[in-house]
Amino acid sequence: MRDLDGLSLSPDGQHFVVLERRPIVPDNRVVQTWLIADIADGRVRPLADGGAMMFKSQPSVPPLVSGFPDDARAFWSVDGLSVYFRRRAAENGVIRLWRSRLRDRRLSAVTSKTRDVVAVESAMMRPGLVVEYAPHAIADVGREREAGERRGFLLDSRFSAISASFPQIPALDGTPSFELYDTNSNALHRLSADEGVALMTTELPPARAVVLAPGGDARAWALPENPDRPGLSAPYRVHVRDQQGTASACPAEACLGRITDIWWINASELAFLRLDGVNATRTQIWRWRVNEPQAALVLDSETRLRQCGLADSKLYCLAESAIEPVTVTRIDLDTGATELVYDPNPDFPRARLAPAQRLYWRAPNGVETHGDLVLPLSHRPGDRHPLVITTYLSRGFLKGGTGDEYPIQAFAAAGFAVLNIHTPAHPTATQVTRDPIEASRISRRGMADRRNALGAVITGVETAEALGVIDGAHIAMTGFSYGSEMTHHAVLCWDRLGAAIVSGPSYDPLTYYMAGESTQAAFTRMGFGNPLGPDREMVEMLSFGLHAADAGAPLLINSADREYMAALFGYTQLREAQRPVEMHVFPDAYHFKWRPAQRRAIYERNLDWLRFWLMDEEDPAPEKQAQYQRWRQLRPLAEAASRAPRGAADRCLP
Repeated sequence: MRDLDGLSLSPDGQHFVVLERRPIVPDNRVVQTWLIADIADGRVRPLADGGAMMFKSQPSVPPLVSGFPDDARAFWSVDGLSVYFRRRAAENGVIRLWRSRLRDRRLSAVTSKTRDVVAVESAMMRPGLVVEYAPHAIADVGREREAGERRGFLLDSRFSAISASFPQIPALDGTPSFELYDTNSNALHRLSADEGVALMTTELPPARAVVLAPGGDARAWALPENPDRPGLSAPYRVHVRDQQGTASACPAEACLGRITDIWWINASELAFLRLDGVNATRTQIWRWRVNEPQAALVLDSETRLRQCGLADSKLYCLAESAIEPVTVTRIDLDTGATELVYDPNPDFPRARLAPAQRLYWRAPNGVETHGDLVLPLSHRPGDRHPLVITTYLSRGFLKGGTGDEYPIQAFAAAGFAVLNIHTPAHPTATQVTRDPIEASRISRRGMADRRNALGAVITGVETAEALGVIDGAHIAMTGFSYGSEMTHHAVLCWDRLGAAIVSGPSYDPLTYYMAGESTQAAFTRMGFGNPLGPDREMVEMLSFGLHAADAGAPLLINSADREYMAALFGYTQLREAQRPVEMHVFPDAYHFKWRPAQRRAIYERNLDWLRFWLMDEEDPAPEKQAQYQRWRQLRPLAEAASRAPRGAADRCLP
């Protein structure tokens, strides 16, 4: 299935560009192509090769490559004749700023340094683009790596053994550097670090979504309603400053909430996007005329919208819903009507997709949450299906759950009911702080987050069971990242699980020692630091491996090679406790396994595992017989484990 990113409208509103990512399973790679569309006639054609994959770094110290595709962004020249974007060249691996000319689709590099371009932004209050370079040249990093392979690396704060056996950042001296690229003259001008940071600042903390009005100095932004409590979920209010410099707040009730984007329709009227509803799953578009007491609702939908651009009172957005893959959609701000503009997957068999039913319930901490229930297309009144729980977010297209390893529609086609659960946030943590480490410390105290998450899962399953469509004797749970933590916890504490699958390690004492100096400091701030120090009691409570004898469900682990060592403690403890477990390690993978062939293999193995344990079914394909021979040998262990008592209530349930 093709994905889209980086939607950007031309200055005259006549064209848009978008990056299309197309997985090629036989080659185990992703092809990226920048496309350009003529809005008037709807014609879409290739503009430029998007280059090799670029990945986000996880917000940690040292920064770790996540495997998630880096956000694609495109910038237009003022005359609308050229498009600029970051691109990793396949031949040397350097990320540079590139230009594609619309007239002849000629692609040329704007920057020539051997340092990666790590960010590009439109310059605030000056024409051109601000380019930020990495502190170190690719060649220098390579030479340091080669030297370290000969003489060894100093073990210091650059290491995190959870992810690699070499430093994540080089020991070379260096700082980021900046240049201003003038799109009119094609000249690059050196900037100081202070100048670069100032010109790149599109958000002025604590403000967000700062946007200038067309043809003037008026601007709009969103600001926390209570600056003293700017939590992760704190409400923001729309503010404006008019041409004369007078600032004011929008008094309308609609102008307060989770405001994520603002656009000027003209010099006196703006539109804004507001997330509403349980877990911010409803997308609302509002119009507000400056100085008016009320705002007008344009759109209220469960469709997820992102990367929107405004042209001629119409928004062009990437849009997706529970059973609709991503498209480019047009929203008329005068009427609220929506229209499909570009579908990257016209042959996708939408008619064979099972519908999703949204369910709502409350977690034990009182926070309302939701899940999407998908039943097989073959479902008939009175049918009860084995249930697969996927986690831990439920927004947008229900493809493979968070992390995209659990193909929801494929599970439903095989006869399973699937409940994709959105984990409720800890209300105190998200209201009092914007520091994710502090929020984690608050929410994990006394294992409150895991116990509450499991309670939310149990209540969600009970909500689905009340519909009379679930075979409650056959339930499995799956998880990626935090969903892996949730699933590990459920394996120890919930006696209704018949099978489980995770995509990474649990937290165990070994995790702390492998984390590296900087991450160890973060763990300590969160309350589960040195297992032999003051946090020993908390670490013992959190640990999966130390409680492996409580495990009741067969566990399948699909781990990246960068993370599997952190899973060995729990895996080994399960093996020694005679609990059914199997682990597969994927080479050259990250936290998010982006390679198409690997993801397809995970899809197939996960489906086989669930059919084997919940349906007692096996695929007769000859190449899978060794797999089933291993799993049959696990059956006696699973039967014994199912009779074992679950974990102590004080660490398991709310």
